[in-house]
Amino acid sequence: MEGELTGAAPPAHLEPFARACLEGRLLRLAYRSARGAETVRDVTVLGLAFRGGTWIAACHCPSGNALRAFRLDRVLATWPGEPAPPYEGGFDGRAFAAGALQEPYGTPPIRIAIRVGPPLAEVVGALLPGLSEVAPDGDRVVHLQAARPEAAVALALSLGSAAEVVHPPELARVARRLRARAAAGGTGPRPSPEPSPLG
Repeated sequence: MEGELTGAAPPAHLEPFARACLEGRLLRLAYRSARGAETVRDVTVLGLAFRGGTWIAACHCPSGNALRAFRLDRVLATWPGEPAPPYEGGFDGRAFAAGALQEPYGTPPIRIAIRVGPPLAEVVGALLPGLSEVAPDGDRVVHLQAARPEAAVALALSLGSAAEVVHPPELARVARRLRARAAAGGTGPRPSPEPSPLG
């Protein structure tokens, strides 16, 4: 699958980013760039996407009035902040999140269901670009359409043990095998990795 997937735990800062996105709050983050420069800044989280084997947050930096993308694997720390000022730039967080699942364009999508449990069930609306429903046990089931089934499996595995593919059954079996293989120390296959927009 894309990136190194262990299937054990989601990235350390995924939940705070998702919560800030859903609650409309600023998030203060300490970040290390690809060149090693460390900064601390307040951002408004506009959307999250799993691309190129890593989670990416699309953010607005109110202090510089600029859009920025942050790789969550480079985030050093986060702190919740005040309510965020409204962003009126017309950013579509759902389209940002769905982009990796819909490429290549023109390929007929298949329907996929991913079940998400605690602790990410509460913030699933910021993580997965589909319609979700509450299961009787409180988990969320998200219904996606994906032109690239392997991207949907990688997305589910990136959420750790809180998520599992439940439909279609053949894709659920593939995801379970990959998770078991990763738990046993293998990394699993890496079909056609997509380039990360951040390099």
